Amino acid sequence: MAARSTYWRDLREYPARLAAAAALACVLGGCNGGVFIDDFLPEVPSVSVEGVEGRTVVPFEADNWGILDVGFLQNELRIYPTDLEGNFQALPFEEGERGCIRLQSDYFDLEVEKGDGRSLGVTLHENLYDNPVAVNLTVGNFYEEKTFSLSAAPTAKYRIDSVAYDWERFSTYDYGLREVDAMALDNTAGSDTLWWTVYPYRNVRREISFFTPGEVKGEEHYARLLGRPLPAIVIPDVEEGEPLLADTRVVFGIKQQELEAGLDPDFAVKVGVPGGKRQHIQVYVAQVHYDVPYTVYCSLPGSGRTRTFSGELRSDLPVAEHYITRTDE
Repeated sequence: MAARSTYWRDLREYPARLAAAAALACVLGGCNGGVFIDDFLPEVPSVSVEGVEGRTVVPFEADNWGILDVGFLQNELRIYPTDLEGNFQALPFEEGERGCIRLQSDYFDLEVEKGDGRSLGVTLHENLYDNPVAVNLTVGNFYEEKTFSLSAAPTAKYRIDSVAYDWERFSTYDYGLREVDAMALDNTAGSDTLWWTVYPYRNVRREISFFTPGEVKGEEHYARLLGRPLPAIVIPDVEEGEPLLADTRVVFGIKQQELEAGLDPDFAVKVGVPGGKRQHIQVYVAQVHYDVPYTVYCSLPGSGRTRTFSGELRSDLPVAEHYITRTDE
């Protein structure tokens, strides 16, 4: 829970001040046997808010209260208290003070606003966590404080609107090699040729990688923002050295993944080692590589909120060319 403000805690340390104020109020009020303070919140509510830009208003019976404290268990949340013009204003908001409290994280945005003395507005901009977020609000004055709970329900996730590739920075080459198999064959004791059957395309896959600058975010980050299953996007293929957008799709949000290469897995080659020799044999498959900058544009349904993700997409696609090397040992 968020810590109590120093101001409010210090008041608790001086009961004599409270007693003196009560005595003064008794004198001014004709000594009716007690202090008469309007009950600003006769019934402590349990408040819930849901939906993107969902809003609820908590009514108060009197205006003799301020916002004293905000508590929560979600460690990632940060508190931003301001006045109504957006300038920093430290908690607590004392009786008569107006202001806003913003609770935010990468996946959450809730606004609590005291615009007048008779109501408290609560607006949920987004909650991308998969569970409700609980917040406790403590309100009160010099004499009394009350705490009520607020539950912010999960909202919709962001959706991908479009993907843009920077074709001017598209780079490709088809001279790469990938080692797919290796074997040391010992035929030093033999006189006949020793044969080994190789299937160069049996286990090869197209490898796709997303590289992003700055802090590396994992799959869970994108799942919170975009939901599960993670959405797929169209990526380029290469034809005669030029990029081509067909219908090849990969999941966005997984940094590295594999696709079928489209090569014959049963294609076989026999490699022979002559008698009296020991050779180390390596099998390679040619591949076409490309890299291109990308930007993914997303929006949150029901609001004007947007997010973009930028980085570099890299692809290594094996092709139907294989090479075999031999080294005597």
